[in-house]
Amino acid sequence: MLAALAHRRRTLTAVLAVMLALSSTPSVNAQTACDSETNARLTFLEARLDEGRRHASWWWNGWLAVFSVGAVVQGTKAALSRFDGHDGDLLVSTGKSLLGVTDLRRHPLIATDGADAVRAIPTDSPGNCARRLALAERTLARAAEEAETRDSWTRHLGSLAFNLGTAALVAGVWDDGDAAWQSFELSQPLSEGHILSQPWRASDDWHGYRTKFDGAPAPAAAPQLSLGAGPGGIGVLWAF
Repeated sequence: MLAALAHRRRTLTAVLAVMLALSSTPSVNAQTACDSETNARLTFLEARLDEGRRHASWWWNGWLAVFSVGAVVQGTKAALSRFDGHDGDLLVSTGKSLLGVTDLRRHPLIATDGADAVRAIPTDSPGNCARRLALAERTLARAAEEAETRDSWTRHLGSLAFNLGTAALVAGVWDDGDAAWQSFELSQPLSEGHILSQPWRASDDWHGYRTKFDGAPAPAAAPQLSLGAGPGGIGVLWAF
């Protein structure tokens, strides 16, 4: 009796061990019809997409919270105000915060999804393997394009022009230069922080993939903008 129970226990343990091993096998290698080259590419791409997800999600959700809170606070102050020059600044600031919320909602970073859409395509046939690889490459390439906008002079100059324009609006319509300048002093550093804190690793990952698998030359180090602290406070650094 005891021997039979011991035999059953060992059998059950062996079965559970096999099931655990099968469940822990990466999806790209489980019953795959992909060749070794495609498997290697998919493993690289899916790992990089998943590794970039957390930073992208923190960035997107964090700035969505900042803009949402700003819209509520500034909008409430404007609703309770007497509509003088300072209140004009509150109205403009509310509008800018709402624009920030709208932009994030309409253009979420593709990196926030990781490799979920890629893994949804099975690897049970060579055709599906090719489609899965094509989607993985497009996803990382698009994430790289989004990441590279943080170093775009067009984006930074556009931010500067927008904040100068809204400050001029406050000064011209409500005739309050002090409120306009204070608005610019707050808005421009916040805008730069929003741009420069955007996740950037997807660009390095994409170039690394091209270099590793396609023989593309390693890209030359491009000038990069970043935030930094100095004796006079926080400023924008240009590394080249």
